[in-house]
Amino acid sequence: MFDPDTLTSIASSLKAGQYNLLLGAGVSLDSTNGSGRKLPGSNDFRLDLCRLKGARESSTLQRVFGTLTPTEITDHVQRRFERCNPGASLKKLTNFVWRRIFTFNIDDALEAAYTLPGRYQNPQVYHFDDSYAEAQDLSQVPIVHLHGWVGNPDRPFVFATSEYVRQIRSINPWMVVLTQFLPVDPFIIIGASLDEVDLEYYLAHRSTVSSRPDKGPAILVEPFPDSVTERDCEKYGLKLFRGTAEEFWDYLEEQIPSRPTPAELVPVSIQNLFPAGTSKQIVVPFSADFEPVPSNPIKNENASRFLFGHIPSWEDLTGNLDIPREYSPQLIAEVEDAFKKAERIVVLSDDIGTGKSTVLRRIALEFSRRSTTVLICSALSRLDPMRTAEALDLVDGRVLVIVDNFADQATSIAETMNRAEKRDIVVLAAERKYRSPYLRRVLAKAPSLTASGLELRFIEAERLLALYLRFGMVGRQEATKNPNAFAKQIFHDPIAVAACRILNDFRPLD
Repeated sequence: MFDPDTLTSIASSLKAGQYNLLLGAGVSLDSTNGSGRKLPGSNDFRLDLCRLKGARESSTLQRVFGTLTPTEITDHVQRRFERCNPGASLKKLTNFVWRRIFTFNIDDALEAAYTLPGRYQNPQVYHFDDSYAEAQDLSQVPIVHLHGWVGNPDRPFVFATSEYVRQIRSINPWMVVLTQFLPVDPFIIIGASLDEVDLEYYLAHRSTVSSRPDKGPAILVEPFPDSVTERDCEKYGLKLFRGTAEEFWDYLEEQIPSRPTPAELVPVSIQNLFPAGTSKQIVVPFSADFEPVPSNPIKNENASRFLFGHIPSWEDLTGNLDIPREYSPQLIAEVEDAFKKAERIVVLSDDIGTGKSTVLRRIALEFSRRSTTVLICSALSRLDPMRTAEALDLVDGRVLVIVDNFADQATSIAETMNRAEKRDIVVLAAERKYRSPYLRRVLAKAPSLTASGLELRFIEAERLLALYLRFGMVGRQEATKNPNAFAKQIFHDPIAVAACRILNDFRPLD
């Protein structure tokens, strides 16, 4: 079916929960509705509606659907696709971990499949007109109905091409998301023909060049491919599986039998924070919201992206690619005091480009070497205070929580600290100074301390210049002979601006 190298790549991404699904009507053909009737394919459905309306059998589904009355939509669309019993093609896909599922189908057979025992994930169902939301962790899978869904009968269905174009042109959030993910993320397309108007639109954003070699390939599952299908697969960078959906799942089951559940995908460093037997309902969401800081990462002493403005890696910090900041010892002392006092939230508030994020990570690394559990908040959405407090209470010993861009999580963090029974938890956060009034309002009833002091000092400017000289990144030869004079040119700037000017021959920022 697939060559060994391709199968290895598929297995790697499948086990990591990186694959998305894009489903068409063909995947539901072995499912039945609430009356026990088989769900129709798009052509059978079109012919039935043509007979209902007395239209020519050559009429398109989009055209004849546009003539239906509200009552006819209820009787011949809504009821025909609701209260479904899923067939094997849908039941078997619930035994895998998916990143997202997009479907052109309006039936509820897929949702019914996810109510059965043995499923790996819990579904989050979205109508195409809903606001975009990311799953909090891999225990949940978004199911996005791109043509509408019988579970939302009051929301629009989309069958007419003109209506679909209107939705696309209105910058519909889920349709935009699909056009962004399909070119670069691993996708499996099942039950859909490549000559369908909407699928053709999405695939137009994909090519053999856009696909990422470090992730599994995109796959088209097609039982009866022709030469045109094969050529389209080459054009769009799709691997072709000749077979039905059920045959495809059986093939994956046979070739990749050992697939981790979402709970088993949680990093060991997170699992070790909790007592044995801790519920996966606590551990899995927590792993999506927090990243443990290593105490002894590998040292990197070579030039890295950090020197060009990116966030430093732990390896960069271990290799001392950041310069010592004069304010860091004082901030460390304030965090230590916070463990002893009532003020357990320390907010580093300073101007843009002063190095807040780097200092935050440097202090995180220092505390991780002091027998303190240090966690960096990596949540993509607002934290759940109740769930987060429950998890933190189970962690043994001192805990330091690092939160950058604090305003986004300030309300949730304040409530989390109020709910947590554990007292040896401190939050060290950073935010831009102009957001201080908002933070004061949010933290009015939460004991907190505001810190500031990252203006670039002359000795720090000298250290910064010496760092870039060490890596040969200074274009002015005079700077190597008289670094003191050039340090004087930059020490009034924020450190990000100073670094930028060093890289650009000390020219003014403007």
